[in-house]
Amino acid sequence: TSPALAFRDEELGGASVMGSVTDGSLLSHVTSLLARRDTGLVLLRDAKKRKKIYFIEGRPDFVGSNIPGELLGEHLVRTGACLRMEVDMALAMLPKFHGRLGDALVGLGVLKSAELYTAITSQVRARYLEAFRWRSGHWAWVADARAGEESLPLREAAGDLIREAARATDFAVVTAGLEPLREQILCRVPDPTLSAGVFGLPESWMRALAAVTGKTTLSNIVLAQTAGGREDPEEAYRALWFGLRAGLLRAA
Repeated sequence: TSPALAFRDEELGGASVMGSVTDGSLLSHVTSLLARRDTGLVLLRDAKKRKKIYFIEGRPDFVGSNIPGELLGEHLVRTGACLRMEVDMALAMLPKFHGRLGDALVGLGVLKSAELYTAITSQVRARYLEAFRWRSGHWAWVADARAGEESLPLREAAGDLIREAARATDFAVVTAGLEPLREQILCRVPDPTLSAGVFGLPESWMRALAAVTGKTTLSNIVLAQTAGGREDPEEAYRALWFGLRAGLLRAA
């Protein structure tokens, strides 16, 4: 009965921005949400899957999903927090705990409250990052929508989550996004909305971004970075793709 966990076609009527999950535009959008500290909802859907990511002031706050493997019970079993029989026992006791699996597991002594908190935040993080692994489907943004559900804040900084989203993105999406730009000269954006420091980038990514001088093509930057096995080509491509999507770089 919760609006945050229901998936209705009419919700798309309030969308102000839409895009494909295969072109990397979702990463650009969540970066802009952080820069503007926007509140609202990202709806994702393909032929079978549905996902809803609610943002509060640019941070992911609550994630609803219809993917069976992302249910709390399945997450607890997969991560080793609970045994399957313990989850089944708690499910059988749900009426006594107002339908809340987490409360049932704590009430039965299977989990401590702190362990439940850790499990739920881990589940939300996993659901969020999984959205960037999709290989088909579309996303839509509904401004000012709220989940109306009790949520637990993720411990990671919002910029770090964007970096991890870039890491989670299927490499085929990365290469497809860069292919039209391979022979174009890359430039740094002189005054980006969010600086590279916000994202806590690894050193290999920072070296790739630093190699952008406004005089060299994307393909030559990657060749120079990977010559003699100095850097992993995938890391170099992913760093430049991230720079373009996060507004740190642009094609000349």
